[in-house]
Amino acid sequence: MRTDCSPRLFKIDVPAIDCFFSGTGDMFAALTVVRLREATSRNNLVSTKSWVSPDDVEAINLPLAKAAEKVLGSIQAVLEKTKNARDEVLEGMSSPMRDMQKDSEKRLHLRKTKAAEVMIVRNQDDLRDPQVLYRAEPLSSGDTVSNETEHSSSDFKDQVDEGEDENSSQALRNKANVVELG
Repeated sequence: MRTDCSPRLFKIDVPAIDCFFSGTGDMFAALTVVRLREATSRNNLVSTKSWVSPDDVEAINLPLAKAAEKVLGSIQAVLEKTKNARDEVLEGMSSPMRDMQKDSEKRLHLRKTKAAEVMIVRNQDDLRDPQVLYRAEPLSSGDTVSNETEHSSSDFKDQVDEGEDENSSQALRNKANVVELG
Protein backbone atom coordinates (compact mmCIF):
# COMPACT_ATOMS: atom_id res chain seq x y z
CA MET A 1 0.00 0.00 0.00
CA ARG A 2 1.13 3.52 -0.78
CA THR A 3 0.92 6.50 1.55
CA ASP A 4 -2.36 7.49 -0.17
CA CYS A 5 -3.71 3.99 0.75
CA SER A 6 -3.84 2.84 -2.88
CA PRO A 7 -2.89 -0.81 -3.31
CA ARG A 8 0.12 -2.21 -5.11
CA LEU A 9 -1.16 -5.54 -6.37
CA PHE A 10 0.79 -8.50 -7.66
CA LYS A 11 0.13 -12.13 -8.39
CA ILE A 12 2.27 -15.23 -8.59
CA ASP A 13 1.02 -18.15 -10.65
CA VAL A 14 2.12 -21.53 -9.32
CA PRO A 15 1.04 -24.87 -10.78
CA ALA A 16 -1.24 -26.96 -8.59
CA ILE A 17 0.01 -30.31 -7.34
CA ASP A 18 -2.79 -32.87 -7.38
CA CYS A 19 -2.38 -34.21 -3.86
CA PHE A 20 -3.57 -33.61 -0.31
CA PHE A 21 -0.80 -32.42 2.00
CA SER A 22 -0.74 -31.99 5.73
CA GLY A 23 1.26 -29.09 7.19
CA THR A 24 1.34 -26.64 4.30
CA GLY A 25 -0.26 -23.74 6.16
CA ASP A 26 2.23 -23.90 9.00
CA MET A 27 5.12 -24.12 6.57
CA PHE A 28 3.79 -21.18 4.54
CA ALA A 29 3.36 -19.00 7.63
CA ALA A 30 6.80 -19.80 9.05
CA LEU A 31 8.59 -19.25 5.75
CA THR A 32 6.71 -16.01 5.09
CA VAL A 33 7.78 -14.52 8.42
CA VAL A 34 11.43 -15.38 7.79
CA ARG A 35 11.50 -14.31 4.14
CA LEU A 36 9.60 -11.07 4.76
CA ARG A 37 12.01 -10.13 7.53
CA GLU A 38 14.91 -10.97 5.20
CA ALA A 39 13.47 -8.87 2.35
CA THR A 40 12.70 -5.87 4.55
CA SER A 41 16.21 -6.00 6.02
CA ARG A 42 17.71 -6.11 2.53
CA ASN A 43 15.69 -2.99 1.62
CA ASN A 44 16.51 -1.17 4.89
CA LEU A 45 12.85 -1.09 5.92
CA VAL A 46 13.09 -2.76 9.33
CA SER A 47 13.02 0.58 11.16
CA THR A 48 10.27 1.94 8.87
CA LYS A 49 6.74 1.98 10.27
CA SER A 50 4.96 -1.23 9.19
CA TRP A 51 7.90 -1.94 6.86
CA VAL A 52 6.17 0.10 4.16
CA SER A 53 8.19 0.65 0.99
CA PRO A 54 8.43 4.09 -0.63
CA ASP A 55 5.58 4.94 -3.01
CA ASP A 56 7.79 4.64 -6.10
CA VAL A 57 8.50 0.92 -5.51
CA GLU A 58 6.58 -1.20 -8.02
CA ALA A 59 4.35 -4.00 -6.71
CA ILE A 60 6.61 -6.74 -8.06
CA ASN A 61 9.61 -5.25 -6.24
CA LEU A 62 7.94 -4.99 -2.84
CA PRO A 63 9.56 -7.01 -0.05
CA LEU A 64 6.35 -9.04 0.23
CA ALA A 65 6.53 -9.96 -3.47
CA LYS A 66 10.19 -10.98 -3.20
CA ALA A 67 9.49 -12.93 0.00
CA ALA A 68 6.49 -14.68 -1.61
CA GLU A 69 8.60 -15.73 -4.61
CA LYS A 70 11.08 -17.46 -2.31
CA VAL A 71 8.38 -18.94 -0.08
CA LEU A 72 6.53 -20.41 -3.05
CA GLY A 73 9.78 -21.73 -4.52
CA SER A 74 10.52 -23.54 -1.26
CA ILE A 75 7.01 -24.85 -0.80
CA GLN A 76 6.67 -26.05 -4.38
CA ALA A 77 9.97 -27.94 -4.21
CA VAL A 78 9.12 -29.55 -0.87
CA LEU A 79 5.62 -30.51 -2.01
CA GLU A 80 6.83 -32.01 -5.29
CA LYS A 81 9.37 -34.12 -3.42
CA THR A 82 6.80 -35.04 -0.77
CA LYS A 83 4.32 -36.11 -3.46
CA ASN A 84 6.95 -38.28 -5.15
CA ALA A 85 7.82 -39.93 -1.84
CA ARG A 86 4.11 -40.34 -1.03
CA ASP A 87 3.46 -41.97 -4.37
CA GLU A 88 6.27 -44.46 -3.69
CA VAL A 89 4.83 -45.27 -0.26
CA LEU A 90 1.32 -45.72 -1.64
CA GLU A 91 2.65 -47.87 -4.48
CA GLY A 92 4.38 -50.07 -1.93
CA MET A 93 1.15 -50.27 0.07
CA SER A 94 -0.88 -51.47 -2.89
CA SER A 95 1.47 -54.33 -3.76
CA PRO A 96 0.59 -56.77 -0.99
CA MET A 97 -3.21 -56.69 -1.36
CA ARG A 98 -3.80 -59.26 1.33
CA ASP A 99 -2.00 -57.06 3.88
CA MET A 100 -4.17 -54.12 2.90
CA GLN A 101 -7.29 -56.21 3.33
CA LYS A 102 -6.17 -57.00 6.87
CA ASP A 103 -5.85 -53.31 7.68
CA SER A 104 -8.93 -51.56 8.88
CA GLU A 105 -10.09 -48.59 6.86
CA LYS A 106 -9.02 -46.28 9.67
CA ARG A 107 -5.50 -47.73 9.78
CA LEU A 108 -5.23 -47.48 5.99
CA HIS A 109 -6.40 -43.85 6.14
CA LEU A 110 -3.76 -43.10 8.79
CA ARG A 111 -1.03 -44.69 6.66
CA LYS A 112 -2.08 -42.60 3.65
CA THR A 113 -2.25 -39.43 5.73
CA LYS A 114 1.19 -40.09 7.21
CA ALA A 115 2.56 -40.55 3.68
CA ALA A 116 1.17 -37.11 2.74
CA GLU A 117 2.80 -35.20 5.61
CA VAL A 118 5.10 -32.49 4.31
CA MET A 119 8.70 -33.71 4.42
CA ILE A 120 10.42 -30.60 5.74
CA VAL A 121 13.51 -32.07 7.36
CA ARG A 122 14.42 -34.14 4.29
CA ASN A 123 14.20 -31.04 2.12
CA GLN A 124 16.05 -28.46 4.21
CA ASP A 125 18.14 -27.27 1.27
CA ASP A 126 14.99 -26.18 -0.56
CA LEU A 127 13.98 -24.17 2.50
CA ARG A 128 17.38 -22.54 3.02
CA ASP A 129 18.18 -21.73 -0.59
CA PRO A 130 15.05 -21.94 -2.76
CA GLN A 131 15.04 -21.70 -6.51
CA VAL A 132 12.85 -18.79 -7.54
CA LEU A 133 10.90 -20.33 -10.39
CA TYR A 134 7.70 -18.31 -10.01
CA ARG A 135 7.89 -14.52 -10.32
CA ALA A 136 5.54 -11.83 -9.13
CA GLU A 137 3.61 -10.13 -11.90
CA PRO A 138 1.83 -6.79 -11.64
CA LEU A 139 -1.91 -7.01 -11.19
CA SER A 140 -4.17 -4.04 -11.64
CA SER A 141 -7.34 -3.72 -9.60
CA GLY A 142 -9.40 -4.43 -12.75
CA ASP A 143 -7.65 -7.71 -13.60
CA THR A 144 -9.48 -10.99 -13.15
CA VAL A 145 -8.20 -14.40 -12.20
CA SER A 146 -7.06 -16.76 -14.93
CA ASN A 147 -9.43 -19.31 -16.45
CA GLU A 148 -7.55 -22.02 -14.60
CA THR A 149 -8.79 -20.74 -11.25
CA GLU A 150 -12.13 -19.31 -12.40
CA HIS A 151 -14.35 -21.94 -10.85
CA SER A 152 -17.03 -21.53 -8.30
CA SER A 153 -16.80 -23.49 -5.10
CA SER A 154 -19.94 -25.36 -6.17
CA ASP A 155 -18.00 -26.79 -9.15
CA PHE A 156 -15.48 -28.21 -6.70
CA LYS A 157 -18.21 -29.39 -4.33
CA ASP A 158 -19.72 -31.41 -7.18
CA GLN A 159 -16.31 -32.95 -7.86
CA VAL A 160 -15.82 -33.67 -4.15
CA ASP A 161 -19.19 -35.41 -3.95
CA GLU A 162 -18.14 -37.62 -6.86
CA GLY A 163 -14.58 -38.02 -5.46
CA GLU A 164 -12.90 -41.40 -5.61
CA ASP A 165 -11.26 -41.39 -2.18
CA GLU A 166 -10.90 -39.24 0.89
CA ASN A 167 -7.51 -37.77 -0.07
CA SER A 168 -8.65 -36.61 -3.51
CA SER A 169 -11.83 -35.20 -1.96
CA GLN A 170 -9.78 -33.25 0.57
CA ALA A 171 -7.51 -31.93 -2.18
CA LEU A 172 -10.55 -30.67 -4.08
CA ARG A 173 -11.94 -29.04 -0.94
CA ASN A 174 -8.59 -27.28 -0.46
CA LYS A 175 -8.71 -26.07 -4.08
CA ALA A 176 -12.23 -24.73 -3.52
CA ASN A 177 -11.06 -22.85 -0.42
CA VAL A 178 -8.20 -21.27 -2.35
CA VAL A 179 -10.57 -20.11 -5.09
CA GLU A 180 -13.00 -18.63 -2.55
CA LEU A 181 -10.19 -16.79 -0.77
CA GLY A 182 -8.42 -15.72 -3.97
